Amino acid sequence: MPLATIIETGNHIAQANSIRYEMAQAFAEILVKVADKVIPWGVFETQMDELWNSEQLKQLASEWPPLASRKISIGDATIKSVAEYYAKTSNTFQVEIFTGDEGLKAYESATPAPIPRRRMKKP
Repeated sequence: MPLATIIETGNHIAQANSIRYEMAQAFAEILVKVADKVIPWGVFETQMDELWNSEQLKQLASEWPPLASRKISIGDATIKSVAEYYAKTSNTFQVEIFTGDEGLKAYESATPAPIPRRRMKKP
């Protein structure tokens, strides 16, 4: 869970048309569960140096302006970067981005096709 995800979710909740307090409370409860490791999401921290080193920041600086021209926030761009990082570096994670934004959702890793089970024939 990159910091940008927390910030962007908070921004959307704060700008909702109704039940802002209730949604903020529900999101706050999720954050506490993440912090307490009750749910299987974690704040993206162990690979921060790899993703946010000088070269990566320069890459973000070069890639983000065209995204901004398409109304993609820098927060969404960083969420995209984290999703791509996990999709490329791990076969054990399935990247899932919780959003209603189909453009951002497109950066999720593809769900692997299930391996069909075959019945063994009796001899």
